[in-house]
Amino acid sequence: MTRTRFLVAIAVAALLIQFLPDQASTIKWSVIALGAVYLLTMALRTYPRRFRERRQRAAQEAADERAYREYKQELDSIRAKYEADREPDAMSEAYEAEIAALHDKYQDMLGRKFGLR
Repeated sequence: MTRTRFLVAIAVAALLIQFLPDQASTIKWSVIALGAVYLLTMALRTYPRRFRERRQRAAQEAADERAYREYKQELDSIRAKYEADREPDAMSEAYEAEIAALHDKYQDMLGRKFGLR
């Protein structure tokens, strides 16, 4: 419910109480009951969805963390493989190809973890 709708509902209830003073008690309890029903339905609709989303996000983050550890191990092994015979200021095409293939393999995880590239 937007703030405007809430304020209009209060204004309508106040006007009803002013025009029907005999029914003021009934109007007040009706407004309270309707507000409680509204809050209950909103809570039942909103909180399970938030809980599911939070659980899915946590599962995705855990999977990304596992994939990131695998990525780091593969990256370190590639670097170690080419580090021994690497000349300063020169990178072999095979090294660049393996790094590019590794990044392509883990592109989705890297995008989620570090942002879009």
